[in-house]
Amino acid sequence: MRRMLPLRIVITLVAAIAPPAAPSSAQIDAMIREADAIWRPHGVQVALSRPADSRHGGVPLTLELAPSSGQRRRLGAVWLVDGVPQDRIVVVPHEVAAVLAAVPWKGRPLAYWPKAVIDGVKGRALGRVLAHELGHYLLASGAHTSAGLMQRAFSGADLGSTDRRAFQIDPTYMPRLNARLARLHPQPPVVASLEQP
Repeated sequence: MRRMLPLRIVITLVAAIAPPAAPSSAQIDAMIREADAIWRPHGVQVALSRPADSRHGGVPLTLELAPSSGQRRRLGAVWLVDGVPQDRIVVVPHEVAAVLAAVPWKGRPLAYWPKAVIDGVKGRALGRVLAHELGHYLLASGAHTSAGLMQRAFSGADLGSTDRRAFQIDPTYMPRLNARLARLHPQPPVVASLEQP
């Protein structure tokens, strides 16, 4: 029986935006937790690289929190060059916040909720955008599905909801994901065996 340990994706955060437009540390923590919660059932662990953490190992990716370009509403991006995903993901917090602001959260505008609630909702939404872009990286594909994590666009209601069902991975992608994880995995599989006396 062979089983793989989870593939660890280690995110190095590069903030190209300054406070107050930059997400708070609570929002960043919630973003990483949400992306991890979406990907963990599929054998991928998402972690934030901390300067004091020299033991993190895993697949390094750079996450840039970018300012809005003002041209086209894009919540995030990852680039593929000749079918190979690059190790840089971009998430645009201002655009994510604009999508969230377009719908009430539990009956009232998000801005009217306490800061802790706002941080949780915004962090969850950022994590879902990050998880989507990680999907492009992990699947080595720019393709979108009609529903689920890899759909082209998300509503503010879905991004902010406590319900994760709208962020499932289409089962038809699982063989491709498993093959890609096997190629990316930095560790040999753990092999369990029973020795005969």
